[in-house]
Amino acid sequence: AMAGENVGYGWLMFGGSTTRRVMGADPATIPVPMVTLNFVLELLGRSQVDFVSIDAEFTDEKVLEGLDLGLYRPRVVVVEQDNAYIDHRFVQAGYIKARRHYFNSFFCLNRQDAEVIRSVEPHMENGIEMTGGRR
Repeated sequence: AMAGENVGYGWLMFGGSTTRRVMGADPATIPVPMVTLNFVLELLGRSQVDFVSIDAEFTDEKVLEGLDLGLYRPRVVVVEQDNAYIDHRFVQAGYIKARRHYFNSFFCLNRQDAEVIRSVEPHMENGIEMTGGRR
């Protein structure tokens, strides 16, 4: 049960190849305190952010709901999940989807940053150095 708009509890689930936060109770879970990115940024006294990376094991949408893109306006946001809801949130906030690389989508506030991100030739794929072209 959420205690407020910016603070509350989620659930930490154990099992499988990864430990992931989920938004519902299950016998294999324990409640953990959670806060939104808005709460953290307000606590730190930040009025703007340059870079945000979101990798929340299938709860990226929930994390994104707790970040006011209109207020903080991060220049670049990297999100692991890729779906229409996430794309829509960024388009509504005036962002450009610069690229999708492996598991990550890169969203930029300005065209110059998007062009730079698109121009970078990756040398790693899933932590493995690529030699002599793409695999």
